[in-house]
Amino acid sequence: MINLKLNYKTTLFIGCAFFSILMLWQVYNTYCPLFLHDLLGNYITDEDRRLYVIGIIMAADNVFALVLLPIFGTLSDKTKTKFGKRMPYIVIGMILAALVFPLIAVFYVKNSLVGVILIMGLILMIMHIYRTPAVSLMPDVTPKPLRSKANGIINLVGYFGPIIAGAIKMFISYKEHPIAPFIIASIAMIVACIVLVFNINENKLLEEVAEDIRAGEELSQSLAKVSADKPLSKEDKRNFTVLLISVFLWFMSFNAVE
Repeated sequence: MINLKLNYKTTLFIGCAFFSILMLWQVYNTYCPLFLHDLLGNYITDEDRRLYVIGIIMAADNVFALVLLPIFGTLSDKTKTKFGKRMPYIVIGMILAALVFPLIAVFYVKNSLVGVILIMGLILMIMHIYRTPAVSLMPDVTPKPLRSKANGIINLVGYFGPIIAGAIKMFISYKEHPIAPFIIASIAMIVACIVLVFNINENKLLEEVAEDIRAGEELSQSLAKVSADKPLSKEDKRNFTVLLISVFLWFMSFNAVE
């Protein structure tokens, strides 16, 4: 009987990347519409039209995601470095995001609509550099039967990000201190990055869990054996299609409510 045990400490540290993603998005989605509303007032006086334009701009992250997530996911799959295949994207992405993110507020203070929109676009590109690698790191180092539990832990860590961002919104007025929320988010991202770097050695971790990963493959349930040179069975293909449809509907409904 194979006894697999989840490394809770490692999983918590991996969750730091998810924490930074959710915190940045919460600050982004909270303040950017307010910035755009104020700045667009110089060009669009009709309120309904202004809100319509803001909606289009804020929806751009989904377009970026559609194009960039598969690209950087594939690139990280093929990457081989002494730091691992996911960590280079995660660390570089987190550092770049932390440095660039406050510029959104800086351009708002300077009353530059073009500057705010350009930096928003740049942030979207940077975030999608490391979003897929960050999400992929946990499954890479966790045996299949334990991934659901590990996912719960990562979500627990990750959602402290929106909680902190919500607290910032409660106590800091964007009219009085527009840059402060972005600085706080960037500092939190740098701290999360440092914690991740000093506690996660991706290549070493992969070596340590290699046997458990193989055991997890044997224990995982599948209707038919899956291999790289063999297509999915009809049953697995049907289940895969249903799963994709459910994920699509979930994200569509979530973003509609948001």
